[in-house]
Amino acid sequence: MRVKIWLSWCIAEGRRKKEEGRRKKEEGRKAMVSAIKNFLIVLTISISSNKAEIPIISSN
Repeated sequence: MRVKIWLSWCIAEGRRKKEEGRRKKEEGRKAMVSAIKNFLIVLTISISSNKAEIPIISSN
């Protein structure tokens, strides 16, 4: 049930953004790309800190 509501919200949100025009669509795409980049940076940091565990924490 929640998945259906979420999916319909996503479809409605996509239609709304599409109607806002190309400029807004580009801004949304840039925001999504930057969010993905930030997520990957955090993921990379967490992976590297798991490999070196305590030395990274103690050096700070």
